[in-house]
Amino acid sequence: MHSAAGRADFLLIDIGNTFTKLQLADAAGLHGARRRVPTPELTPSRLIATLGRWRYRRVALCSVVPAATEIIAETLAEPALILKAGARRAAAQFGGVDLRGYSHRHKLGADRLANLAGALGRHGPGPLLVVSLGTAATFDVLDAEARFLGGVIAPGPDALANALHHRTALLPLLAFPTHAYASPAPPALGLSTEGALRAAAFHGWRGMVKEILHAICEEHAARLGFATHGDCTTKIKIVSTGGVAARLAQDVPELQIIDAGLTLDGLRRIALAGGLSLLRRPRVAAGADANRPVSEATISARSGGDDNTLPLAGLGS
Repeated sequence: MHSAAGRADFLLIDIGNTFTKLQLADAAGLHGARRRVPTPELTPSRLIATLGRWRYRRVALCSVVPAATEIIAETLAEPALILKAGARRAAAQFGGVDLRGYSHRHKLGADRLANLAGALGRHGPGPLLVVSLGTAATFDVLDAEARFLGGVIAPGPDALANALHHRTALLPLLAFPTHAYASPAPPALGLSTEGALRAAAFHGWRGMVKEILHAICEEHAARLGFATHGDCTTKIKIVSTGGVAARLAQDVPELQIIDAGLTLDGLRRIALAGGLSLLRRPRVAAGADANRPVSEATISARSGGDDNTLPLAGLGS
């Protein structure tokens, strides 16, 4: 169990494109403050410094950045477990989430699965619409029986703001103190090229999120147990997480529930249910720079097979 000395049953790590988040946990829940480091800057020394004096027995992680996954595996001495949606698992091992109707489960992002498990455990039962708003914007749906019906992947506000820079000769790359969807809102009509791009990133992205929410309900209201599209839009539980969620909820009332701990708690629940796979340690090439940041790495993660399960039940014993 977790104690004031910083000991916990396991360390949870959520590796996203922008930030890597870390938190201690046990069977009772998440504990203490969440820590984070920019994923492109992640190195073994930065990871060790971020962990500080935390102590734990096992490591559980979900990742969408293979190079960062490998740095974790190289650096930490404790056995590490990784979430893989393509692994052969019963719904109970994925926190109750039933993926049987999803034909490309091996390509489902681990963060999306963790979000679904977290939403089901913390805000269930379904139906649930789970929205993650960060580098990407994802929208995933569970019905009343916790069956995964599918989802939507769209650009986050920063990606939307700067997409034209990468496809045109003259449009600039925009810099934001936090993110493109920030307060106060820019004018709807920009008085410069930069202002016009910022207007699209803010107002256009907000409209995109609203339209996706309404399109899901318009198409799947009956399947989710609602009589009309309007009933679905107003009554379905919409759970949001990610760095932009709290700000966007000020303008999009459909985002009823903001849960910053959703991904890590979903990972915790799947870990306790034995739904993770053993992460094999990478082979480090001779002469490799052991402290290279993720932004310079060109390696890919090599995780254990689907059946290399290391259950976490009874960790406190």
